[in-house]
Amino acid sequence: MRKPEKAFLALGVLLLVAGTVFLARHDPERWNVPLFCPFQAVTGLLCPGCGSLRAVHDLLNLRVADAFRHNFLSSALAVLAPFALLLRGHLRRSPLWGAGFALAMSAFWILRNL
Repeated sequence: MRKPEKAFLALGVLLLVAGTVFLARHDPERWNVPLFCPFQAVTGLLCPGCGSLRAVHDLLNLRVADAFRHNFLSSALAVLAPFALLLRGHLRRSPLWGAGFALAMSAFWILRNL
C-alpha cells in the first residue's frame, strides 16, 4: 500500500471511530437539528433506512430491543455483520446472496408501511 493510500485509510478509520463515539454519546432523538427522510417527506411512507440512525445509537448503547423497534432491518444487519465477514468467501460464491438481500429489503420496505 502506498503512502497516500495509507493516509486516506487512516483518515477514514479516524472519522469512523469519531462518528461512532459521537453517535454512541448523543441520542439522535434529542438533537436540535431536524432529521428527515426525503422519501418520507414526499410520499408519507417509511423507507428501509428510516430509523436506522436511532437503531445504531441504541445498539451502541446495548439497547437491542429499542434498536429493533426503531429499524428491524438495520439492527439485524448490524448484528449479523460479524458473521457475514466470517463467511465472506462463501457469500461471494453464491449468486443468491444479492438476490436474497434485495428480496429481504423489498419485503421489509413493503411490510413496514402496511
